[in-house]
Amino acid sequence: ESFLYPKNQYSGDGYRYLSAAYLSNYDIENAKKYAEKSLGLSKEVVGETEFYMIATSKFVLANVLIKNNQKEEALALANEAFNEIFTKTKENHRYVANANYQLGDLYMQAKDTLNAINFLKKTSKIAKNIDRGLFELKANKSLIDLGFYDDNVFKRQDMLLSTKFKNATYFQVEYLI
Repeated sequence: ESFLYPKNQYSGDGYRYLSAAYLSNYDIENAKKYAEKSLGLSKEVVGETEFYMIATSKFVLANVLIKNNQKEEALALANEAFNEIFTKTKENHRYVANANYQLGDLYMQAKDTLNAINFLKKTSKIAKNIDRGLFELKANKSLIDLGFYDDNVFKRQDMLLSTKFKNATYFQVEYLI
């Protein structure tokens, strides 16, 4: 585990990626181990100046916890990460769009539909305001999955896919079905 030496502001990234890889293979034990290492290293190396990296590590760990049926702990950690980003960043910023998406997704996994919809709608709105099509697509897709949509959501998805991602037929199929 010395692949992260020397320690620098990006040292936690490797552990975050390992955690995500283990989580995608349903290896909760290793996913949690590396998410915790990422968070610890991020706090140690970057401190408060790189709050976004620390918050991102918290979201990764929250995703592991929610998959491990530790809903309350996961949502508490995710809300902490969200508040760190929200209080230190202007509202129409990609960090805030991502924080809203992460929290909305975690609420969706926790089966808290009302909170999920609230945060995903905010993601969609911010992403539209700052022209971040992928965030908007992901948020709108989640809203559709939750059954919260109208014709405007479908029209917006179609517009995004036909302009920003016009050559992405695979992407269109994945996000519309």
